[in-house]
Amino acid sequence: MFPTPAFPEPETEILTEASDYLYKATRQRAFFRNISILVPPTWINTRTQRMTFETFEKAEIRIDDSPGNPNACPYTMNYAMCGRRGKYIHLTSDFLMISSAASDCEPRGKILIVHQWAHLRWGLFDEYDNIQPFYTSPSGSLEFVRCSEDIPWKMLDCSLKRCKLKPCWVNNQTGLPEATCIPVAKETLTTKVSIMSHYRISGDFCNVSTHNTKAPNNQNRLCNLRSSWEVMLNTDDFAHDRNKPREISSTVPHFNLVQSSRRVIILVMDNSGSMFKENRFLKLKQATETFIMNGVRTGTFMAITSFNSIALNKSGLVHISDKARRINLIANLPKVAEGQTSICSGIHKAFQVWYNHSNELVLLTDGEDSKLSSCYEQIARSGSVIHTVALDPRIENNLEMFSSLTGGLAFSISDSSDSTGLMDAMIAIATAWETKKDHVILLESVSALIQADEWLNGTVYIDSTVGRDTAFTVTWSCHYLIIIPKKYIFDPQGNPIEENFTRHDDFCSSRLDVVGPLEVNVCIILSMYHSFKPGPVTLYAELKQGYRAVVGAEVVAYVFTPNGTTVTLPMWDNGAGDDIFRGDGVYSRRFVQFDSSGRYNLKVTAKGNGMTRISSSHMTRHQGTPPMLDENGNFIVEPFSRVHHGGVFCVKVSGKTKQDDFPPKTITDLSILSLNNDVIRLTWTAPGGNVSYYKLNMNTDIEQLKAGIQDENFVTANIIKGNLNKPSPFGQLEQIEVELPDIYNHSQIIFIVIEPYDESNHEMEMLMSNIVQVARPSPTSLSYISTTTIVPPLVQLEDLNILSAGVIAAFTVSSLVGCTCCCLLFGAAWRKRKHERAEYHLL
Repeated sequence: MFPTPAFPEPETEILTEASDYLYKATRQRAFFRNISILVPPTWINTRTQRMTFETFEKAEIRIDDSPGNPNACPYTMNYAMCGRRGKYIHLTSDFLMISSAASDCEPRGKILIVHQWAHLRWGLFDEYDNIQPFYTSPSGSLEFVRCSEDIPWKMLDCSLKRCKLKPCWVNNQTGLPEATCIPVAKETLTTKVSIMSHYRISGDFCNVSTHNTKAPNNQNRLCNLRSSWEVMLNTDDFAHDRNKPREISSTVPHFNLVQSSRRVIILVMDNSGSMFKENRFLKLKQATETFIMNGVRTGTFMAITSFNSIALNKSGLVHISDKARRINLIANLPKVAEGQTSICSGIHKAFQVWYNHSNELVLLTDGEDSKLSSCYEQIARSGSVIHTVALDPRIENNLEMFSSLTGGLAFSISDSSDSTGLMDAMIAIATAWETKKDHVILLESVSALIQADEWLNGTVYIDSTVGRDTAFTVTWSCHYLIIIPKKYIFDPQGNPIEENFTRHDDFCSSRLDVVGPLEVNVCIILSMYHSFKPGPVTLYAELKQGYRAVVGAEVVAYVFTPNGTTVTLPMWDNGAGDDIFRGDGVYSRRFVQFDSSGRYNLKVTAKGNGMTRISSSHMTRHQGTPPMLDENGNFIVEPFSRVHHGGVFCVKVSGKTKQDDFPPKTITDLSILSLNNDVIRLTWTAPGGNVSYYKLNMNTDIEQLKAGIQDENFVTANIIKGNLNKPSPFGQLEQIEVELPDIYNHSQIIFIVIEPYDESNHEMEMLMSNIVQVARPSPTSLSYISTTTIVPPLVQLEDLNILSAGVIAAFTVSSLVGCTCCCLLFGAAWRKRKHERAEYHLL
């Protein structure tokens, strides 16, 4: 990271300039008022405050170096669709401090920050396209993807070593220039450039009068042709006349420098009489024992508070420095459950353990308490973070208010006897906001109801990225099971592992700890993000190895409903439906199967198989042993498994809902595969939902096409392959071949969309697909096209470098070690050479 100055000047300088620029660009509506900068705990001689709610994982702008990455340019990680907030902006220290790094990306400064902030805050997308920067206008002229359309430009032919100002050859089938041709715009312009269209020139946000709806860019594709300003005015910041324009005396932000410190976790455990229902108290003891023994990182401070009608501090702060201290802390877990429930008493008592800020409370309760609101004010002022774990999914929803007020995580656990939800939630809390290498990874988490003399068999892959201190943990229900289950683990060669399980009769559990050597590598991890508004819920899971997208994995979401039903949903990274970009390591799926009001829990599993790869377009430069590559240059991933608990969301519905009650998502990946003579081959991904058939619309007038008007001359277009009346299931590729009518042999440009219709024969509102265009073959094999406006190029020709475009992966912890497993769960440490895989079998 940075040196240790009294204040990090690179950030403050850029953000101060960006604040003023943002104020002007938003028509005097927004600027940065308060900015907290979280610095690493290794910084010394800094005038910092102790952090409260600030963590690296919550940061809106992350500054993190990517080892081995020579071109770590800024980007924004955004899972959601148009108009929805993203996750974070990623910058590197080199980009902020070294001019050469900035020149490889884009100019360091206010324009870039505001551009990325618009991605993050308002869900805007780029109005340029580095992959296909050209399109053909309705009039037939060649255009540069930009906003506004009035910006003059010129082509550079870069087919040789140096780029030259000259016309480019044009592909006959598409009517567009070859890939070696790039457009440049004039630096001194009378027309304002959209902030989302260009980094290098000061501009504005395009509005309805200046927006270029004809350009095939992501803003038009994902925002239904709406301008940036139209989208912004419908966000929470500006909708309903919020933040009206006003004059202010200064846009200089107030900077607050805070520093992370040691982690302090206090378990606040419900031991009231209601905890005996559904075996909750035993499950609570099993999960907290696993949390203490294998979940929390060495160096953490922990304490235990229990409560029923009164609260007791069972243990003061204990520094988790070795195994003995973990065992001593476990001895202080509550042993009986009795009495009434007073949650606020437990919270008050826990605050007495640690008077300073920056502690985390893990509140575990079945929530049968009607007086929760009495401690809202104290919680909001405490400076503590409270994670809530509802052990009864039917309790009142105001328990999650504790997490909402303090920025904590929220979970809800099913009473089902074969649920691993509580174990999964505790591991998720243990790893929350940890950015260091020493934290656990959950490799597998399974459970089942088995009869006498039956076996639960399973296999878990121990990949080479897993580090040390592996634990195999098995738990069972003492209420139903008197005989202790037998457990056997075999290595990849079929040899049994001789180490003995340690049995804990008080917790009805056994654990096998395997201590292996530490050889840190990067690790694939899974993160979960969910969004909710009236209507469908979109689930997102991010699968990365360091900064690199892991594609082709088997990712499955499990949604546990308030009625005890488990909905299983395969997740896709195919650029269709709710998934914005194909192959970026972000898997998504829509959930609509609400069976009642209440809490819905999320769990995601990811497994590597023979088709799993690390996308080469999202790779940093490899260090160490060269990896194996497939025929496309992607890095082959060894088999792996990961589990992540995604938290809880609350829903109020009347009656059950199903997929057919909601319209499908917009088709955003319509593309032309080929044009042979008069036959066009089209493909797109089935959007799912209640689609009964598709409508193909073609027109030479793009404005008529966008208005939904069908050109009557194209009604005779013949579908010679494929069927528009039989939509495929969600996620599958659709493909048709269309023969054009003879009347359009003279036409050069044809615009095409696909529109889905529901079973009631009503067209889905705003569900027109992205627009694609095709140029009919001309008598010559290649066209030589030039623009008429001669303008100076944007950059010096001798300094121009062609940089490949691609989505850059999000930050995750780059080196993780250890794993913890629960409820017949599997895990192991790195005990092999690099790239040697293992399969461990548990019987």
